Amino acid sequence: STEWEEQRLSFAHSDYNLSVLWRAMLRMTELVQILLQQEEVLLMLSAPLYVFGDIHGNFGDLKFFLDRVAPFNDMAYAAHSVLFLGDYVDRGEFSVECVAYLFALKLKNPRRVFLLRGNHEDEQVNGDLKTYGTLSFRAQCQGLFGPQLGDELWHKVNEVFRYLPLAAIVGGKIFCVHGGIPRLVQDEDTRLSDLKSARFPRLRSMIPDPRNCASPRLAAQQLLAFDLVWSDPADSEKG
Repeated sequence: STEWEEQRLSFAHSDYNLSVLWRAMLRMTELVQILLQQEEVLLMLSAPLYVFGDIHGNFGDLKFFLDRVAPFNDMAYAAHSVLFLGDYVDRGEFSVECVAYLFALKLKNPRRVFLLRGNHEDEQVNGDLKTYGTLSFRAQCQGLFGPQLGDELWHKVNEVFRYLPLAAIVGGKIFCVHGGIPRLVQDEDTRLSDLKSARFPRLRSMIPDPRNCASPRLAAQQLLAFDLVWSDPADSEKG
């Protein structure tokens, strides 16, 4: 469409702009990681607030909605805080730009902008060139900055993704998460208390792998994280 082509042309980066963007994003990864390390795995947020679902590299829609939430492109003028539920990258053509915009938004408004982790904030998913091809986050990093610099940025961003919170409770009663409610795997229900624990691990990947689980407890924590980002609603369920 004409609108889509105009959006593509608006991101025709010059070599100079790409160099500036790459350096800026590397610095932002350092600063955003510091912020996220201070946040809990389970956020406790006040209502009301705006909640946004999947972005998937669609910068046009992201900018469209934020322009209407935050007058003058300034969250200081927004009526409420903003919560994003994850899946910022892959499938759309502007994953790098979406990450840059959201990281900058978080840095400028650390107590008004909150970013949860989705299943695509995982290097095993957003680095899957076979499944997503040129629309994977890794391929887009390489396409913009070249194989070496692109992979360096891709690794740095995924290191930040490790520290994204996994869930949020809004107003003491609304449970917000990218995927779904995790399964109960033992008689005693410790799911919320586990998430509230300061010892809950910040996982590089949430895809369960017995080879990387040093203990049954770590395996249970990884399964909990996996369900929070992957457990989509089912049309029907037996049993």
